[in-house]
Amino acid sequence: MFHYDPKQSRSSAAYSRSLPSLARTAKMAEQVSELARRVFSLQGDRIAVYTTFNAGHKTYLETSPHYDFESYRSVVNETTQQFSKLSLELLTIISTFKKEGRSVAASLLEEIQEHEKEKLNKTAAFHIVLKDCNDNPDNEELREERSKIKQRLSQLEGIIAEHLEDFRYETEDLL
Repeated sequence: MFHYDPKQSRSSAAYSRSLPSLARTAKMAEQVSELARRVFSLQGDRIAVYTTFNAGHKTYLETSPHYDFESYRSVVNETTQQFSKLSLELLTIISTFKKEGRSVAASLLEEIQEHEKEKLNKTAAFHIVLKDCNDNPDNEELREERSKIKQRLSQLEGIIAEHLEDFRYETEDLL
């Protein structure tokens, strides 16, 4: 015998209205999961850009004493464009993580971004010091400066790697 229960009817209606919401939530979870994986891909892209940047500088140094600055300027411009593109994409990912309540993951990415910015500046400074050392091989101060910058670059790479590992742990439910 069928018995109408208005409470059951309302909960069924509420349930059926929540299905689209659950689908949106599942879709967003999948998107956030994909973005978490994309972060590691972006870091790989950054490493490739640094490799090209450093190789371009090495080629530039090999043109001493009549440096081919135009070729190096082209490498610098391309590097700048690539890093800008990568940074913009990471900022979009950070924003999404914040919107989805993943503030710890977003903070880790912001720290990575700041350290990457410092690393790029130190890499540019390192390139200048390398050229100066190339032009003045007996200058002890330049060699010391080169050593300090190289050490800081190594520290930054370690810090970035630690933050990436922390990000991996923070998002392991998504990966």
